[in-house]
Amino acid sequence: FEEIDVPAGSPYIGRPVWELKGSEGNVPLLVAILDPDSKKYDMNPDAKRLIKPGDALVMLGEVDKLSDMRERMKIAG
Repeated sequence: FEEIDVPAGSPYIGRPVWELKGSEGNVPLLVAILDPDSKKYDMNPDAKRLIKPGDALVMLGEVDKLSDMRERMKIAG
């Protein structure tokens, strides 16, 4: 398990959770999202939930896949 922060300027801000999978679908499993405002975990978030700056994505997966996801959060689209 790992928490991956969504920084301001991330290309995923405003996009729905289902887009995290990408076309290949070979990414870590999203287990929950820690909401920056409420400080509560949204377990098994709805696929239509929009990603916000400051969200922390709780993901489960291989170390290299988690590292790739962390980098994807930072890269400007």
